[in-house]
Amino acid sequence: LLDMKIFVDTDSDIRLVRRLRRDITERGRDIEGVIKQYNKFVKPAFEQYIEPTMRLADIVVPRGGGNMVAIDLIVQHVHSQLEEVRGQNADCTAEGGATMCPKAVT
Repeated sequence: LLDMKIFVDTDSDIRLVRRLRRDITERGRDIEGVIKQYNKFVKPAFEQYIEPTMRLADIVVPRGGGNMVAIDLIVQHVHSQLEEVRGQNADCTAEGGATMCPKAVT
């Protein structure tokens, strides 16, 4: 049906601030420890494993989940794909938990 790979990119400063807030307030860690862990493990792991997957994405959404223009375009695309599938399956019927569609004649 849909095979869309989406990479939601967020500025590294925003990622660090979010981690700082979470680790300090929810996990009771100190700022120095969070920054040390971020620089030693989190950032290098992101650069090695996560960031390279951006080039494999069909769509890269810059500025994170707050990018409403990009999100609206993705929603429109998904809706159009669903409408296309519905149109293709207009002659299908459900029987005993299975969907039966007439075989196309070519």
